[in-house]
Amino acid sequence: MARPAAPTAAAPQWPPDYNRDHVTVEDIGEDYDDDDSSFDGYDFRGDAGDDDDAFSTASSEDLTIEVEALKRDAASKKYSPSAGVPSASAAPGASVLTFRNISYSVFVKQRKGEPSAAAGPQFARQDSTLANFPGLPQQGFQTASAPAAVAEASAPGAGESAAGGGTSAAPGSGGIRGIVGIGGMRRKRIRRQILTGVNGEARSGEVTAIMGASGGGKTTLLNILAQRISSGRRKGTVELDAGEGAVTVSAGMMRHVSAYVMQDDVLFPSLTVRETLMYAAELRVEPRFSRREKEEKVDRLIDLLGLAKVAETLIGGERKRGVSGGERKRVAIGVEMVSDPKILFLDEPTSGLDSTNAFRVVRAIKSVAIQTASISVMVIHQPSYRVLSLIDKLLLLGVGQTAYLGPPAGLPDFLSSLGSPVPEGSNSTEHGLDVMAVLQAQGVTDIQAYVQACQAGVSDPVAASRKALAVTSDAVTPKSPRGKLGWGQLGKGRKEEQPTKTGGKENEPKGQQYANGWFGELMVLTRRATVNIMRTPALYLLRLALILITSVLLAILFWKPEETPEGASIRLSFLSCATCIVFYTSCDAVPIFIEECAIFTRESANNAYRPSTYLVSATLVYLPLHFLMALLLTAVSWGSISLAGGAEGFLFMVLACFVMFFTANAIATCVSICVKDVVLAYATAISLMSYFYLVSGFYVTRTQMSPALIWLHYLSPFKYAYEALAINQYDRPDLCYMRVDSTLGAPPGTLPPAASTPQQPTPGAAGAGTCLLTGPQLLTERSIDQLGKWQCLVVLLVFGIAVKLLTFVLLVRLQRAKHK
Repeated sequence: MARPAAPTAAAPQWPPDYNRDHVTVEDIGEDYDDDDSSFDGYDFRGDAGDDDDAFSTASSEDLTIEVEALKRDAASKKYSPSAGVPSASAAPGASVLTFRNISYSVFVKQRKGEPSAAAGPQFARQDSTLANFPGLPQQGFQTASAPAAVAEASAPGAGESAAGGGTSAAPGSGGIRGIVGIGGMRRKRIRRQILTGVNGEARSGEVTAIMGASGGGKTTLLNILAQRISSGRRKGTVELDAGEGAVTVSAGMMRHVSAYVMQDDVLFPSLTVRETLMYAAELRVEPRFSRREKEEKVDRLIDLLGLAKVAETLIGGERKRGVSGGERKRVAIGVEMVSDPKILFLDEPTSGLDSTNAFRVVRAIKSVAIQTASISVMVIHQPSYRVLSLIDKLLLLGVGQTAYLGPPAGLPDFLSSLGSPVPEGSNSTEHGLDVMAVLQAQGVTDIQAYVQACQAGVSDPVAASRKALAVTSDAVTPKSPRGKLGWGQLGKGRKEEQPTKTGGKENEPKGQQYANGWFGELMVLTRRATVNIMRTPALYLLRLALILITSVLLAILFWKPEETPEGASIRLSFLSCATCIVFYTSCDAVPIFIEECAIFTRESANNAYRPSTYLVSATLVYLPLHFLMALLLTAVSWGSISLAGGAEGFLFMVLACFVMFFTANAIATCVSICVKDVVLAYATAISLMSYFYLVSGFYVTRTQMSPALIWLHYLSPFKYAYEALAINQYDRPDLCYMRVDSTLGAPPGTLPPAASTPQQPTPGAAGAGTCLLTGPQLLTERSIDQLGKWQCLVVLLVFGIAVKLLTFVLLVRLQRAKHK
C-alpha cells in the first residue's frame, strides 16, 4: 500500500510593506553577537524591532520568505561565491544524488551470554513507555532485557547470506559465522546488520537531513554515500545525475565532486578566519587562478556564511579565546566549500551548539545550497522547530531502513498512519524518533511492511513485518538498474574506480586528485606552519627557555672538571646528560603534533594535499628551531665544562646536537600519530626515550651488556649520539689523563694531574712524563671503539630519516583509513 501523500504547504505571499531587497545572505539578524547571544533590535521584516529575541520568535512564514529571497538572488546570479572562479565539476541543470538498496553489515564479537548484536542497537525500555504510544500494537512486546526480545532481535542477521545470495545462516542464529576462544572466554563472531535496503535521493539547492536513533546507522549511511567506508559488507548503488545522465559514482569521482564536514571542527587556533579560508583556497583551488581571484572567492564565502564581523578574529581553542562555536562550525563549512563541491556532506553540524547557533549553522548550510546549487546532505539529531523549517527533505531511519522520506511537514501524517499521532505541543521529529525506538524494541524487522500492515488494519503488524523480511531476504542484494555497475557486483573491500555512465561522456577522474603540484603544496604548507609557530610562543620560546635553564644547570653541576680519570668520567656524564636533555625536551611538542595530526586527517580526507608535502613542510619549519637549541646548548656548556677540540670540536657538537633534535622530533611525531591521546602519547614517548637511554652504553657498556639485549643497544639512537660526542671529546692521542710520577712506586691515587699538553713518552721506559691513559684508551675502556664520530653522526641521521619514512607510511595509512 502506498504511503499517504504529505500535505502541500501553500506558497508564502510577500507582505506589501516588505522590502525584498533588504534580505541579504549575510545572516538573519545582522547585528547578532555570538559572544553575548544578543540582538540589536533587528527584525525579520527589515524594520528595527523592540524585541531583542526577534530571532527566536520568527515564524516559519518569515523563514520561508527569507529562503525564497535567497533563491531569487541565486536565480538572478546576483550573488555567487564562484563568480570569476568557475568550477571544473559544475554542470548545467539540477543535480540529483540517488541511492538505492543501501545495505551494510559488519562482524562483531559477542561473549557467550551477552545480548545479540546482530540486530543493531537495543533499546532497553520499561513497559510503561508504551503508554505514550497508544496507537502502536502492544502484542508481542517485551523489554530489551528479556530473553525473548533478544532472540527476536537476532532475526535480521539470521537471513544474511555470505555473499548476497548465497547460503543463509540458520534461522535464529543471528548470523553467527564462527566461535573463537580468547582467554578461556568463548566469543561468537556475529554479523551485525546496520542498514537494510535504504533508498532515497537528494537534490541540488536543497538540504536533506538524515535522522534516526543513536546507533541506528545515520553516520554510516552518510559515510557510505560519501564513499568513505571500505570495510564491512556493502550493497547498493549510488548515482549522480548532473544534467548529463546518471553516473554510478565511484570512490575517486565522489572525492572529486564532494566535500565532507566532520563532526569535530578541528582548525588551527592561531589562524584568523580569513587566513584559514585563504590557506584552504590556496591548497584546493587550482593554481591557474590568481591570488586576487582566490581572495575574492574567500570574501564571497565570508559574506555568504555571515562571518564578516569575525573575519580577522583568531579561531582560538582551549588555550586561546577566539570565535564562538557556531562561527567555528561555519568556518569549517567554508573550508570545504572553497573548492565548489557539487555535494556537501555534513556529520551532525549542530552537535554541541545551542538552539540559536544551531539555527545559524543550518541557515548557512541552506544559503550555501541555494546560492551554489549544491547538494547538501547532513546528519542531524533532534532539530528544533526553527531548524526543521530550513530542511527540505527528511530521511528518517528506523530499524536500519528508510521509514520516511519526504518534507518534514509530512512527518506528522506518516506517524498518524502508524497509529501514533504527534501529541499536541510536541516536536514531530522527537516523537518520530521515539516511535522508531519502540518499533525497534518490539522486534519490527521490515519497517515498510509494518507501515503497510498498519495502514491495511492488520491485527499483528509486527509479525507481518517479520514475515515480509523472510520472504524478501534476497531482495536486499541490489540489481544494477538499467545495466549500471553497482556495489553488489564489486565484491568486498575497496572498490575499483570503473564507473559506467548512462549518459554523457567519460570524464571520471582516476586516482587521487590534487589541485596543486607537489612544490606548490609544499610552499603553502610551509608558510602556514611558519605562521602557526610564530603565533604559538609556547612551541618555541618555552623550549628555548628550557634548553637555556637546563644548560646553565648542567654547567654549574659539571663546572670545569680536572684532567684526571675522575674528571674524564665527569665529562662523560655531562655528555650523557646533554643527550638526554635533547631527546626528552623534544617530547614537549607531542600535544602540538597530535593537534596537527587531527587537522591532517580532516584535510587529507578531501585530498587537500599529499601526506609527503605535509611531512616535509612540518620537518623544514622546525629546522631553524632545532639549530637555535643546538647552538644554545653548545655555547653555554662548551667553556663551562672545558671541552676539547677547539673550533672544529665546537662546530661538530653543534651539528651533532642538531641531528639529535631532528631525530628526537621524528620520534615524537611518529608517536603522536600512533597514539591519539595526549597523556598516553606523552607517556609513550617518555618511556621509549627511557628504554633507549638505558641501553645506550653509558651505564652498562657494550661488552658488559647481556647478549639478549645487545640488539636493543644497536637500535638505540642514544648510543650513536652519546658516542659521537664522546669521540669528539676524547679521540685525541695528545691528551693524557694519567702519567707516572718521577718518584717510582708512588701509588696511582697520589699521582698529580697531567697537564693537557702533548706528552713525549720514552720508548721502553716508565720515567717522568710517560702517559698511562690517553683519550683513545679511555674510549676503548668504555667500549666506544667500533665507529668514528662521523660514522655515528651518519647512523643517527639515517635513524631519524627512517623514522620520518615510517611516519610517512603511517600518514598514508591514516589518509586511507578515512574510508574505513
